[in-house]
Amino acid sequence: MKPMTEFKPFQFGKYTLLDRIATGGMAELYRAKITSVQGFEKLVAIKKILPHLSGEESLVTSFIEEAKLAAFLQHPNIVQIYDFGSMEEQYFLAMEYLLGRDLKYITQKSKQSGKWFRLEDSLYITSQVCRGLNYAHTLKDFHGKPLKIIHRDIGPQNVFITYDGQVKIIDFGIAKAANQNTRTQSDLIKGKIAYMSPEQARGEEIDHRSDIFSVGIVLYELVTRKRMFSGDTYHIYPRVCRADFEPPERVEKNLPSLLYDILHKALAGKRAQRYQSADEMAADLELCISALSGRPGSGTISKYVKTLLRKEAAAEQRAMRQAESQILGQPVHARTTRNEKTQAIDTTAFARSRITGRTFALVLILGIVLFFFIHTAERPGEIFCQGKNIVLHLFAQDRVEATGMTKTISQTYTADRHSPDHAGPGKNVAPGVIPDPPELEMSRKLVREKRYSAAIRLLKEILAKQPSLKARAAAPYAQALNGLAAKIASDDPKKAKDLLFRSLEMNPENTAAHYLLGRLYTKEKDYRSAAASYNRAIALGTDIPGVYFNLGYIYYAIDRDYPRAEEMYERTVELSPPFLDEAFFNLAVVQKKLGKKQESISNLERAVRFNANNSQARKLLERLTRDENKTG
Repeated sequence: MKPMTEFKPFQFGKYTLLDRIATGGMAELYRAKITSVQGFEKLVAIKKILPHLSGEESLVTSFIEEAKLAAFLQHPNIVQIYDFGSMEEQYFLAMEYLLGRDLKYITQKSKQSGKWFRLEDSLYITSQVCRGLNYAHTLKDFHGKPLKIIHRDIGPQNVFITYDGQVKIIDFGIAKAANQNTRTQSDLIKGKIAYMSPEQARGEEIDHRSDIFSVGIVLYELVTRKRMFSGDTYHIYPRVCRADFEPPERVEKNLPSLLYDILHKALAGKRAQRYQSADEMAADLELCISALSGRPGSGTISKYVKTLLRKEAAAEQRAMRQAESQILGQPVHARTTRNEKTQAIDTTAFARSRITGRTFALVLILGIVLFFFIHTAERPGEIFCQGKNIVLHLFAQDRVEATGMTKTISQTYTADRHSPDHAGPGKNVAPGVIPDPPELEMSRKLVREKRYSAAIRLLKEILAKQPSLKARAAAPYAQALNGLAAKIASDDPKKAKDLLFRSLEMNPENTAAHYLLGRLYTKEKDYRSAAASYNRAIALGTDIPGVYFNLGYIYYAIDRDYPRAEEMYERTVELSPPFLDEAFFNLAVVQKKLGKKQESISNLERAVRFNANNSQARKLLERLTRDENKTG
């Protein structure tokens, strides 16, 4: 994955492409970064269709299908996609940048070095793949209809292990939902034969249990250290179709009996005899782990991968530094920066999701400023702080009068920095541009007066008479829908969602609608959608402190991803919100969990300096200082 020589970073819309890290038959992959208005930088990966293939309709369709599915997939064990669009007719995906290697590379390296995964780690990796797959298999659209997504290409090449020990399923490019064709023609078989279920290899209609068989093959090879089907496609194809493989107990005789049972059940030739859900398989794997002496997790995986791939990790770091150094002090080449757009995608295949319109919103919703009481398992007194009185009136915003932050939140409902109307009334009209009709100005006035229903009625009438005004009416229309949704959210959340989906149809990059949808998802404790909200906000360059604060909570309390939680709270601190003491406190709690005691103490001191009345910060500071003095 070495970058090509003499690559010059260039601007690609809002992204700076740092270097090209891979090129395949259909697309090329770039390391890139996006910089927000306040200078916060985020590393992303850009997957771009090769220029000479942009006119190939079938390839573009396949690429769009990947983006369409990615819109619904927000899980810690699935690579996250932030953005999709086209620049100068070149389609691209912006996705989570992962530092690490795929399982295929790691196992090959393990064989060469003679240092294999511990059994516990192999089971843990497979269980994480199962958790990610179960999420995809059971995912529903906004109307509650199951999407029944099938990956269809699970194998070591599509399981990615980061240097931090995270396990991610990648490449949903050939995945399909249930309402697409799930029958694979024999002359168009996709995926890797050696990791297919028998029914997929035979070209029959498949369901989620096909993925379970593929996971079984991955597990088989991890614990036996041998390929389940080895040889060329011509010779192994009949065996794959019959599920004819050497029993694992003959290949590796010293495995736990429960593990043999798991393998045989996952690899049953008949679907009805397999695990009926990936979660069921994950539960058995975790039961098997509990009977072993080791306790695997991201920490043990990270230690193994960093040791095994020490040279590769160092090379990646050098490549990143080299790319950054090319930018510093030099102008970035302005290439393909015009005509950036996010591609509209027909989502009717997914039960007519309301996220449609001119821009594909990726169903990644902007976040909310919400502060949680979260008790840790360590000590009952150690909590994540709440944000003043705002927590008492979370879904009744008009009554909130907590801090200066409240005013910002209230303004966000209707004002939107992405909106062309953000400048407000009386803005200058460029020469030669026809001024807006009085009715449109009246609709803006109604929005400012918070008479949202009246504004919506008027805008409907305007567009019925003059459809050509749709572009100009989009911003006030979206703002009116947002405002009405905010008013009724606590009493009628379903109707509020419908209003917000309509708002996104009018103005898909309308951050206020994303913001309010995030509130609704959080109230429903749908943390996966909430995480998607915050990450979408970050991808758009948000400077809302609560996005980072709340994403930090999800990473800490739900995902147990402490390094990423730390990153989110550090960013919150950089933004200096009115609740800065609470951001310092949460950052300190995470750093304590990571074993960074001195950093934790320093941030607790900052919390107390900012707010001497923060009793939780003061108590934890006293305790850690006392413990430090004892050990010192």
